[in-house]
Amino acid sequence: MEVVVLYVEGCPHQQLAESRLQLAAERLGRDLQIRPRRVESLTQAEELGFRGSPTLLVDGADLFPKHPGAAGLACRLYPTNRGLEGAPSLSDLEKAISALE
Repeated sequence: MEVVVLYVEGCPHQQLAESRLQLAAERLGRDLQIRPRRVESLTQAEELGFRGSPTLLVDGADLFPKHPGAAGLACRLYPTNRGLEGAPSLSDLEKAISALE
């Protein structure tokens, strides 16, 4: 499975999202290919369904669509059991990846 990680230049949470994705896949025994893709314009953000950095897409669909927000070149926050964070929690990623089966 391929997950595209959309991000803006200088995003402090891109690496955190990618490392949590990888760890979630390993814990689930899934083969996951992570492909980072930089978003450089508002037009591109709108075309890709980018809802802030980082946005995680599988087959072009947001892995966390319940918190869509507007397209824009900004940071994205994810609700976790510890409050808002710049990347989904490991347990939320495991649930989202498992739901793709």
